[in-house]
Amino acid sequence: LVGTDRTLQPETRALAAVQAPLRLSQTKDAQGETVPGGITVRSERAFTGTDDLALQWSLTEGARTLAKGTRALAVPPGAETRLQLPAPPANPKDADRQLTVRAVQKTRTDWAPAGHTVAVEQFDVGGHQLAGVVKAQAPGAVRAVTTGDRVTATGDGFSYTFDRKSG
Repeated sequence: LVGTDRTLQPETRALAAVQAPLRLSQTKDAQGETVPGGITVRSERAFTGTDDLALQWSLTEGARTLAKGTRALAVPPGAETRLQLPAPPANPKDADRQLTVRAVQKTRTDWAPAGHTVAVEQFDVGGHQLAGVVKAQAPGAVRAVTTGDRVTATGDGFSYTFDRKSG
């Protein structure tokens, strides 16, 4: 889990997720469709609830945070609850967005400081256009002209000539 240079290996994230005491997922309706802003929290704790934890969430578009918040998290041992976060703002540019949800320690404990992440998940919540990336323009027409043993293909901003025998 820790390299010889004391850096964490990528598997550390997977191990933390497997051993997390909570499972965070997007809520689905009766038809199996994702409920916008709906989060399902399932506790795998056997003896204690989640009163010692808070739920932090943030909605991002690239590096920009559009909305964030914190709310109480009260799930009995072995139980599941559904939470409704605020509806995301309109997305007229079809920008790629992620919702990150974390369960964090409310207060310091013997094993972790306040704010320590106990469980985390990130969900794609709409949009297809990556921030900072411009959509490609539709390609223009390509024209091919054969002159003897040569073929020349031209279009907007390019011209390639090929020999018909040798390529």
